[in-house]
Amino acid sequence: FENRSWEKMIILAAAASSSEAKISGYQHASLTSKHTNFYLEKDEYREIPFPDEIITMGHVTKDLMGNLWNFPLDRLKVGCALRQSLAPGAQTKKSAGKIDKILIPLASSLEEYVGALEFLDKAFLKSQPYELIIRPHPIIDFEKALKVQLPRHIKYRLDTGPLRESLACADLVMYVSSTVSLEAIALGIPVICIALKDVLSPDPLFNGPSLKWDCADPEKLQNLIEEISGIEKGRFVEFQKEGQEYSRLYCIPATEESMKAFI
Repeated sequence: FENRSWEKMIILAAAASSSEAKISGYQHASLTSKHTNFYLEKDEYREIPFPDEIITMGHVTKDLMGNLWNFPLDRLKVGCALRQSLAPGAQTKKSAGKIDKILIPLASSLEEYVGALEFLDKAFLKSQPYELIIRPHPIIDFEKALKVQLPRHIKYRLDTGPLRESLACADLVMYVSSTVSLEAIALGIPVICIALKDVLSPDPLFNGPSLKWDCADPEKLQNLIEEISGIEKGRFVEFQKEGQEYSRLYCIPATEESMKAFI
């Protein structure tokens, strides 16, 4: 369920075909400030074709919809994440200390690719003390971005292997909009959101969980990475615990108990 116009037409048709039909929607993916289709005015749901209930992928998205975007709380029900692969009790991969390898997953659009490459080129203009691993989205051609923005100051390698293997060797994840950020904090890996100039943020972690930082100025990126590297071990472990708990609340694992919401 994404509160789209075509979904409203389906709800109208289903209601017209049977007055007894119960209509359920499933909120299936991460949410960002850019998902304007989820924004409702107060009590707007009473005036539009609307499901009898909406099952969410976790507590975080339920809270966003109910408390920030005016969805009726009595029609929201926490289910589980059916698309995401965050496993309960995921093993922590990263300990406090030196950062060497940085994974950069790109996701949404060619514009994001170009903006991220430009940001990185400016950030590492004078030096690059880290190994940069860029992971393009499988359906967006990275070569097209290079024709627009060819990096002149950075060295990087492309990564197309299994995501879990990529995360296993990463000390830090930098992203613009990718939900790999959520998978990273589930493994205790710190993340930095590259805040490109945009009217609305595409960041799936926009409500600020622990283990996540933002950087809008490329000239400040290396200092921020050094700051994260220097976090005291006990404090870093606390950040990891808080970040992992957030990820568990965001993506409830699919179990026999959590699947009951659908039944």
